[in-house]
Amino acid sequence: TDVGICCSLGCRGIFLLGGNSRYDPPVAFYLRSGDVMMLSGPARHRYHGVPRIFTEPETAEIPSGIKIGEWEEKEMAEYITNSRININVRHV
Repeated sequence: TDVGICCSLGCRGIFLLGGNSRYDPPVAFYLRSGDVMMLSGPARHRYHGVPRIFTEPETAEIPSGIKIGEWEEKEMAEYITNSRININVRHV
């Protein structure tokens, strides 16, 4: 079976999962930092995407000033609090 696994890190976002046509109405739900999602079978080939992430401090999943390991890396902390990283693993 076709399987795709996605891990979301950083800002919360809205994930849309549509149908086989871009004209099929999508279902929307939140992806939060640390969420893992698996799409398999026909769902893996449906239209999908993240049209919006939330970077406002009041909706932050990861607080500003985060410490990474034993040291604080300012650039990395700023990036992860204002961005979303998606890690995909799939069988091809």
